[in-house]
Amino acid sequence: MSKAAKSLYYFGWYGVVVGIVLLCSASVLAPYVGLPQVPVGWGCIVGFLTLIVGVYDVLCGRYNVVIFIKASIVIRYCFLGFTILLYVLGIMPAIIILFGVIDGVGAAHTHYAIMRP
Repeated sequence: MSKAAKSLYYFGWYGVVVGIVLLCSASVLAPYVGLPQVPVGWGCIVGFLTLIVGVYDVLCGRYNVVIFIKASIVIRYCFLGFTILLYVLGIMPAIIILFGVIDGVGAAHTHYAIMRP
């Protein structure tokens, strides 16, 4: 695997773990991290979607799918921007930005790795 592929691969495992945690307990954990309470069904949906994206990241990193690796950089930077927007508009508390920052740092790491093979 290239350095960029490894970066996405490991970030994908983060997504898989977060997805499983959200799938199993999003409605229970949300208040403890300062997020609004979510209905159980919606927590499961968000958790499963996160798990799916994590699996895509793991597989595309593992098999060095360059176009997906490049696209993931832009998408993860957009997610950072979206979390900031949600906070600025007063829709979500500031803690949501932490999730965006984690994606942004992962995107920056992958971006750096793809620029320096």
